[in-house]
Amino acid sequence: MAGAEHKITSSTDPVTVECTGGGDIDIETDNVDLTITGDCEDIEIDGDDNTITGGNADTLDIEGDGNTATTGSVPEVSVDGDTNTIEVEETSDINVEGDENTVTYQSGDPVIETEGNNSVAAA
Repeated sequence: MAGAEHKITSSTDPVTVECTGGGDIDIETDNVDLTITGDCEDIEIDGDDNTITGGNADTLDIEGDGNTATTGSVPEVSVDGDTNTIEVEETSDINVEGDENTVTYQSGDPVIETEGNNSVAAA
């Protein structure tokens, strides 16, 4: 059984989402403070100035500006926006487009693709 999809469409008090058996998280607004527990399939951020903490996911896809994500293991990280800050414990694929994005990872030997003025490095 696949996990549930969690769609966040308005800024509220800090939110905690538990991914059990996968599941997707889709943030479609700005200024969300989200804590994730468990293992998700996809985390997608389509807004600006969101803060994401915790959790593991198959993919992290950021398409906004000024977002901060600090997560566990995320094999595939994709950033398409500006001034985002991403920290992952482990990854194998990082693709960054836009400018002034910072991506750091603790472990893994990722394939890194960047377009624009960005920083991608091991922590």
